[in-house]
Amino acid sequence: MSSTMHITGVVIGTGALLEVKGDKCGFKPSAVRIVNVTDGSVHVWQDTLGDDTAWEDKGGTMNLRTSGGIIPLADGFSIGTQGNLNAASDVLHYEVWG
Repeated sequence: MSSTMHITGVVIGTGALLEVKGDKCGFKPSAVRIVNVTDGSVHVWQDTLGDDTAWEDKGGTMNLRTSGGIIPLADGFSIGTQGNLNAASDVLHYEVWG
């Protein structure tokens, strides 16, 4: 990833669509990586994937999630409602490139 913008942060899962934008991001991502610290899963979206998708690695098993995933926005991204990605009260560390 030869990107010029890079940020990291932490949010708490809600179980509902969760936007990370504006002062928490501020640019359209080309890649997003989310680590759900609570359940140990890792989710990756890049601009070669469709919106609302993400590769998920949980316990060494890779799955392509095609709904409830990560959605790029003009000034950040949304975290979808897929259970391993965004359950209520889960601690989510994110890393974004743009």
